[in-house]
Amino acid sequence: MSHAAYNCSDPGRDRHIGGWGRYCVANWLWCKTMSRGREHSKVGKTLLEPWTQPQSVYGQGVLLSALDYYNWVPEAEEPVRKLFTDSQADSGLRAQAAACLLHHFGTKYQHDVIGFALFNSHEIRDLLFRQLVSPPHARVSGVDASVVRMGFWLMFEELAKNEDRFAHRSVGGSYYGAFLSANALGAYLGEGFTPDYKLPKYQGERGRELWYRETAENALTWWLKKKERYAN
Repeated sequence: MSHAAYNCSDPGRDRHIGGWGRYCVANWLWCKTMSRGREHSKVGKTLLEPWTQPQSVYGQGVLLSALDYYNWVPEAEEPVRKLFTDSQADSGLRAQAAACLLHHFGTKYQHDVIGFALFNSHEIRDLLFRQLVSPPHARVSGVDASVVRMGFWLMFEELAKNEDRFAHRSVGGSYYGAFLSANALGAYLGEGFTPDYKLPKYQGERGRELWYRETAENALTWWLKKKERYAN
């Protein structure tokens, strides 16, 4: 079947065409829903149809994003959970599924998500840390000691990456990565790690870098005083 056979404007016809026909249907329904500005359960159920069929990592990610943000249906929980727990699946997809589960089920899968994050790359830990400390999730979960430890681990990794550059004042060294973790931790913990960026000393490029550095230093000072509370 050639690409020209796909109408992509007539879902009644497209849904009977194998392969990409179903993707055309899903795309059509998704666009219709987006144009209305509201969720539509029909879209979510249609997006689940090609879920178990062989497809690329990118294709699976697109389906998951469409389900997560606009078209979630209760029937999606089990396939998303299976993707998250599939040790043979792409780690990035598993992280995306983990974030989706946190988004829709609060703390139900939090312990498993944290365990997954701790044994993965810095990038995946960072992605899931952002989800765990996001205000909507934090309002449900409260402060979790494991999440706090994860955040400081991320901050220390960022500092270590730039240690030589800081020591030799090399071009390219920045506290920005450490700042991002420290700033997120401050909001999560209700602590004021981040100074007022409007102060004169934080203006300009050097001032901004000072702001990043002092935020990380404030977080580190707090951790040295309070870490025993979050040890277990």
